[in-house]
Amino acid sequence: MRVYHSTPPSLASEPMKRQIIVAIDIEKAGPLPTSKIVSIGVTYGPLEEKVELKTLKINVQARWPKPTEDSSLDFNAQTWKQFWKRFPDAISAAMTNPDPVMGWEAANLFSGLIYRLEEEYPAKDWDIRFVSDNPSFDISSLDYMLDKEIHQPPMRYTRHGPEPEYRDVYCVDTLLMQFPKPLRDSIKTQAVSAAGPGQPHDAAWDARLIWWQYFYASREIQSKFIQPEEEEEGEPGDETMMAV
Repeated sequence: MRVYHSTPPSLASEPMKRQIIVAIDIEKAGPLPTSKIVSIGVTYGPLEEKVELKTLKINVQARWPKPTEDSSLDFNAQTWKQFWKRFPDAISAAMTNPDPVMGWEAANLFSGLIYRLEEEYPAKDWDIRFVSDNPSFDISSLDYMLDKEIHQPPMRYTRHGPEPEYRDVYCVDTLLMQFPKPLRDSIKTQAVSAAGPGQPHDAAWDARLIWWQYFYASREIQSKFIQPEEEEEGEPGDETMMAV
């Protein structure tokens, strides 16, 4: 068993950093952290009003059940019956665009993204925040994949610096539940529109949807509870949003 230690960052007297929101969604063959991941979607970008998002999708090779079967060596029978057989478009999304890769290749691609994010957005200026609609499922599954396939530390831990630091993970569903239902529904509607064309249960589209849900929820919190500082005459406003 590998044990990872970290030094939590100091919260005292630190300037406010800009946030990079990394929204994550996965699709799996079963309900457990050890169940096989078949698709990973990641959307990331600064939490700012004017943003150009980037998306990574990784499909993973799996032994899919045949039409006459209700399970396979990779797929849990209940998950196949209650989820996958009900959403044939989700099967197509997990098997094509892009073509599936081996498990270790998927882990390397995902781990490589984390390294690149830390290089592109250094910790002295940026706060990288992972967001999911179900972190206990998505993040634990990705952590298991990283350890099993390529012996990498959990994604919560930084890769650069003298010692790994622990990153928080945010649940967008929990955040949305803090809003009254009419406002919550409005945020979800805006997020669907901003996410653009796509289909539910496509990991890449779901990740875009999660990113925009977090964006609009953060904007609502800022507009209602955070008073902007007075600006000097002639000074342009800062378009960076404060993350929750």
